[in-house]
Formats: sequence, C-alpha cells, structure tokens
Amino acid sequence: MKSNVFRGLSAMMAALLAASLAATTVVSDHRTDIDKFLGTTSSRLVTDGTADASEVYTYTSDYATTTELVKAIADVGERMSEEGSVLLKNNGALPLSEEETQKVSLLGFSSYYPVMGGDM
Repeated sequence: MKSNVFRGLSAMMAALLAASLAATTVVSDHRTDIDKFLGTTSSRLVTDGTADASEVYTYTSDYATTTELVKAIADVGERMSEEGSVLLKNNGALPLSEEETQKVSLLGFSSYYPVMGGDM
C-alpha cells in the first residue's frame, strides 16, 4: 500500500515538475505580452543611489514623436535601397571576360570571418 502511494506521489510530482518547466519557458518567452495584458511590470531597473547624477546615462531620443521616428526609418531604408541599387546597373561592364576575372579580388566580411559549415 505504501509503495503504491509513493509511486502515485512520485508520478504526480514528476508531472508537476514537467508542467512547471514548460510553463516557465512559455512565460519567460511571452513576459512582455503578459505584462501588457495584466497591466503589471515583471522587471524594473533599481540603482543603489550611490552614483552621481552626472554619471547616470539617460537616453534622449533625437525624435519628438513616434511619427518622426517612423518617417526617419523609412527615409534611411529608401536611401539604402537607392545606394544599393547601383550594384544592379550593368552599363556593359558584365559579364567579365576570363582575363578580367583573374584581376578581380572579391573580399568581404566572410573573407576575414569565414563561416565554415553553416550560418551563425
């Protein structure tokens, strides 16, 4: 009788442990959404008060409103697209002849930080 009770309690505790581990993972992944829904705060920054006010870094945005920020982001994206699109223009330079390919050296990020066997 005692061994059956012990087995039952062990099985219940193992199931409870598995459920709590799964719930912890889900809750930590969706912490900000849960905070928004419940109107709570699950983390906050606390300083000990010993730092001088001049030593404390405070971020100040360059934009007064979110609309200005979104417009600036769109502008950066458009400028990047314009500058990168120059690579698509051929103007008779391509394809390279076999002799010209011997004179071209393609160096980029992967030439000095190679990724062997997969993505990072």
